[in-house]
Amino acid sequence: MYGEKRYRSGQGLAVATLVLLASTCTNQLLAETLGQFVEPTNLMGMALIALTAILQFLTYIATVVLFLVWLNRAHHNMAVRGSGSLTMSPGMAVGGWFIPFYNLVHGYRSMLVLWTDTEPTELTDMRSAPTPMLGLWWAAYLLSGVSVTIVGFNNAGQAKDYGILSGIQTLLYLTSAVLFGMLIWRIQRRQAAQNGDLSQLGISGDQLAIPSLT
Repeated sequence: MYGEKRYRSGQGLAVATLVLLASTCTNQLLAETLGQFVEPTNLMGMALIALTAILQFLTYIATVVLFLVWLNRAHHNMAVRGSGSLTMSPGMAVGGWFIPFYNLVHGYRSMLVLWTDTEPTELTDMRSAPTPMLGLWWAAYLLSGVSVTIVGFNNAGQAKDYGILSGIQTLLYLTSAVLFGMLIWRIQRRQAAQNGDLSQLGISGDQLAIPSLT
């Protein structure tokens, strides 16, 4: 049902996703800085803004692709383990992101089940609410998407509040990206520890302190 029935480390995918995510943040900051200070009459500056936008688009697409591959891998590992937290197939974990309207909640759910499944055994009986980081990430992600649309209506830069709106959009994007990266890395570490894959994380069994992984 889930293809190869063995644990497959997502370490490399997680690291690559985080590197690209950091790159998108850098490009976003650069684009925001240029947009605030470069005049429309500055042809060289406008060309640099266009180049930055292209790089941002390419790195964003690459980040999305690698994240979805990692997400599929993480859900695959959960399915192979026969987890009681399993609520969707690895394929649906990825496909749900592309279903209109449903994807407004699916992204949160696809990460929530991974967080819940990788919760340390010692804390299993104390599960109550998910980490606030999940909710903050998803709220920032959705608001960032809304702000992109709002900024788009003012993309000519003629509105007096364009600079403020653009700055808010960048702040929301960076906030969601940082929280997203933290979630990916923590889930990866927890799942690796859960499957005895500590060697790939460069940590020993003595370092597997449950509080530091939650």
